[in-house]
Parts: sequence; C-alpha cells; structure tokens
Amino acid sequence: PTKITFLTRSIESLCARVSESFPQPADFWKLNMKDGFNSSKPELRMNCPKGRHISSIKFASFGTPEGQCGIFQHGQCNATDTLQIIEE
Repeated sequence: PTKITFLTRSIESLCARVSESFPQPADFWKLNMKDGFNSSKPELRMNCPKGRHISSIKFASFGTPEGQCGIFQHGQCNATDTLQIIEE
C-alpha cells in the first residue's frame, strides 16, 4: 500500500474506495518534464473543521475488499492491522 496517499475533504460522512489502480481525474495530473504527463498516486485524506472530529472508522482494508459502501468485507488478501493503523 505504498502507492496510496490521502487528500482533504470536509463532509459529515464518508464512504470511499481507493485503489492503487484508480487514476485521479485528469485535472489532478501533473506534467513531468522528464517522463511527460503522469498521474499522481490515488489519494484520500480525512480531517475535520475546528471543533469537529472523526468519531469512528467502520472499515478499512489494505488488500482486496469486497462489497460496496456500508457493506464492505475483507477479501482474500488483507492486512490485519489496517484499521488500527488508520485510526492512529
């Protein structure tokens, strides 16, 4: 999972699926003068406005999760410490 980073967005509830193979929208792509156009790593950042906080994280997986928002399950490949790492 070294190819995923996190971006910022302020909302009440978040459900997202991010994969190393998901390209960012074209307007986030950067021109690399050496290699030409390339996309940045897929990103997801979570933070809160002043006075707000993240109250819970219900599911996280560095692996191959299955399902959709609200009903994700761990797939055959899974890092068992993912939720603990994300909560830190």
